[in-house]
Amino acid sequence: EGYWNTTWISETKKKSPRENSATIRKLLPDFLKTAPKKQGTNSVLTRNFLARHTEEGQLAKELAMGLHDDYKGLSRHYLRKIAQYANVTTEEFRAVLVQDFIKSSAKIWKHHDRVYVGSWKNAINGLTTSLFQGITHKENLIEKVSEYRWKLEFARKWFAKKQHAALYPSLYFDTIRKSTNSIGFFGLHGVWLTHLKYKQKRVAQEKNSQAKESANRRKKSAKQKLNNAIQAYRKGKYTAKQLYNYVQDNLPHEFLKELKLQVAQEKKIS
Repeated sequence: EGYWNTTWISETKKKSPRENSATIRKLLPDFLKTAPKKQGTNSVLTRNFLARHTEEGQLAKELAMGLHDDYKGLSRHYLRKIAQYANVTTEEFRAVLVQDFIKSSAKIWKHHDRVYVGSWKNAINGLTTSLFQGITHKENLIEKVSEYRWKLEFARKWFAKKQHAALYPSLYFDTIRKSTNSIGFFGLHGVWLTHLKYKQKRVAQEKNSQAKESANRRKKSAKQKLNNAIQAYRKGKYTAKQLYNYVQDNLPHEFLKELKLQVAQEKKIS
């Protein structure tokens, strides 16, 4: 055993740092090899994800038939798993997300007059080239999905509340319709920004409320400690000096004034 160790150390000194690193890595137990590996292109995870992409004409027919009216989008957990471990390119990832978005939008027209295949096909063609443009990282694509899904749900509720028929998909998803009055998907950006400001305000209010609750709890606890100390003083367990020092060292400064008011009638603090 000693010879093997000596020989191995001697041999590693002759190797380059990169060769040594590879050699040492081979000797590590599996649980120390923490770097996640991408699964192969033929892995079940990769194949199943890529299989979610449908030929555009077929997808248009499925949408026109109402097959995706109750579609629920892919979970963020699943998408992150794909981004980390599946062997898919960013473009492949984006392509599946585009169709996930389109299927998620179908519920807007669930109770409307029939939407024909051609309108869905035109919408698919337009969204395939316009949606998620300029985003080059999978994590950023996942974050954008949340924004798009919020806008779709806002639109669905708005149309239902107003009892207003949505434009056909080919028109609703037209990138030219960017004004609020055009009642198109790309005109919802201002509403989204307002929503973000509202969320930030709510978060700030919640933090402020939590800070106040925490301060009240601390004050209540300190008040109880003060009362307990005064009771101990009254029973002769503390001298006036000890009581004063306890409050000074353990409670907020404001309680010194309250202490003096409470014991002033009993005994002057020396």
